[in-house]
Amino acid sequence: MRVHVAVGAAVIAAGLGGFLYAQETQKVPGFGTGVIKVEGTVDIGNAPVVLAHQSGEWKMTLISPADVRVVNAPSVTVAAPAFLEKDGRYDVVWSTGDKQTIRVAELGTGGWIRVEAADGEQWVNLASARSVGVAK
Repeated sequence: MRVHVAVGAAVIAAGLGGFLYAQETQKVPGFGTGVIKVEGTVDIGNAPVVLAHQSGEWKMTLISPADVRVVNAPSVTVAAPAFLEKDGRYDVVWSTGDKQTIRVAELGTGGWIRVEAADGEQWVNLASARSVGVAK
């Protein structure tokens, strides 16, 4: 029995040692590798223009140490893409992968637009689209 315990302990120690050694020799960050230093530059030249401001006071309420809630949070609306024009025709790929060609009949608020499509007139919000392009 002592031999089995000794062999088991040796196998566990060897496995643990190999695991720890592998963590120190990885070429890419992995589990247990600690702080990662990043060098170089970050280009944010293609970042979208965001015009936002806080409206109203936010309050945090501590219900319990494990339950913190934010109350009085302002509502957030997303504007329709700036390139949309009334009477413009656009090819839209929705988040489901469905494709649709639309004609903008009216630009609404909060990202909503009224469109004329093959399946009739409707209001859509392009925030749920994967892509929007000018129809050819």
